[in-house]
Amino acid sequence: MKVSIKNKDDSTWFVVALEEEFSSDKHNVLYTGMGKINAAMSVQWLIDNFNVKKIINIGSAGGNPGKVDAGRVYAIGTTVDRDWCFPDSGCTTFLTNNDADQESKTCFTGDSFVTDWNNDYEIVDMEAFAIAKVCNAPENNISFSCYKYISDNGNGDDWRESLIKCNKIFNEMFN
Repeated sequence: MKVSIKNKDDSTWFVVALEEEFSSDKHNVLYTGMGKINAAMSVQWLIDNFNVKKIINIGSAGGNPGKVDAGRVYAIGTTVDRDWCFPDSGCTTFLTNNDADQESKTCFTGDSFVTDWNNDYEIVDMEAFAIAKVCNAPENNISFSCYKYISDNGNGDDWRESLIKCNKIFNEMFN
């Protein structure tokens, strides 16, 4: 976990797994590290120690080639914990982005890379669901928005190479 504070009075925080995905000279940024546990622990620490009113989760994600385009940013309207989504048991979901438009996508969060798209996943990442869950906890009640850059279709080499473009696009959007 790493914190980059640019404006102590700003109650909006960007939450990103890795520095390579977003760097900012203007905004407060929390870098959580990869995975749901890192994300949840870091975000709760942030909420406990700073005046946080809104969290914007941004970063790279894998995309189902039949449902989303690589190299594009999508607003996430709903997150699903794909590690705990069993047939006939239902899935835990959270509405994550009240600002998302009608074309928002669903992000399926889990602690592994997805390389097989033999499923209904649109977008996959490793942090969004955990961050949404912490923000939506009754004791926190933090506004949450989420945007994901589709870096790859399940290829780790493509993902690593696309982080520079991810950072550039999010800097154009938010700086």
